[in-house]
Amino acid sequence: MTPETKAALEKAIQALEKAGAKLKPGWPAGFKINDLYENYMFHLEAFSLGTAPPDELEAARKQAASSGETPAGLRSFAEWEGQNSKRLGFREQWQKHFDEVDVFLSPVAFTATFPHDHSKPASKRTVATSAGPRKYDDLIRWIAVATLTGCPATVAPVGHGEGGLPIGVEIMGPFWEDATPITFAKLLAREIGGFQAPQGYAS
Repeated sequence: MTPETKAALEKAIQALEKAGAKLKPGWPAGFKINDLYENYMFHLEAFSLGTAPPDELEAARKQAASSGETPAGLRSFAEWEGQNSKRLGFREQWQKHFDEVDVFLSPVAFTATFPHDHSKPASKRTVATSAGPRKYDDLIRWIAVATLTGCPATVAPVGHGEGGLPIGVEIMGPFWEDATPITFAKLLAREIGGFQAPQGYAS
């Protein structure tokens, strides 16, 4: 995480403490982010291949036959169902955590807003940050929890990085409670101020 991103997030946390919010640091009990990320990537790869054009699907079949490595989108339904059961298990784990907390706060990314890279191959894309280049794929870990579990998440501005570009915090709420993180974002804006467009981007 870049220094300016960390500083903006810490400042927001301090403002919440000052406003009287009760904070509980850390992940849910027993939660393992690497296990969730592995499950997330299985579903992402299965979805990507499952919605690919017929020629890409056929190419994947031929590649699997020659390499002996079967991508997620070509594995058995039984294996997919097992992975889906794990996904639902992560959701249940987070729902139990939300019995104790109202929302879960985490970074959106390791840096401020950045220019999109559409170069090919996608695996070679990088993000330029004040702390050096990072792989594009590193961004996925920050959004994997809410995406996999289906829990609603709202991104709220908490400051600005180099060049005045926005830095955000992800506010995740319980399953089906979309209004909860949205409401929290409104309350947070009262304490630290709302969105301010970077110079040159104001409407």
